[in-house]
Amino acid sequence: MKLNFTKKSDLTETLSVRISLKTKKNFKEILSFYSQESDLKVTSAEVIKQLINCHHEEILKHKNTFHLSQMREKILEKQNDR
Repeated sequence: MKLNFTKKSDLTETLSVRISLKTKKNFKEILSFYSQESDLKVTSAEVIKQLINCHHEEILKHKNTFHLSQMREKILEKQNDR
């Protein structure tokens, strides 16, 4: 998964989370990586928003694939019942 930081974002809402020290360290490394890669000061909010949106896309792909496989199974069942 690769995030893309090029422009300002849409309207936002506040989200507050508590994280472990290890997660905080990992998150700071992510911020540093994308800030260096994009030559922008990437904010925590931007990283979190993009991670959520990327993960949501992956879930939708998975759901669509699962739905298609269920449809195939039903078709095969109907064909076998004949």
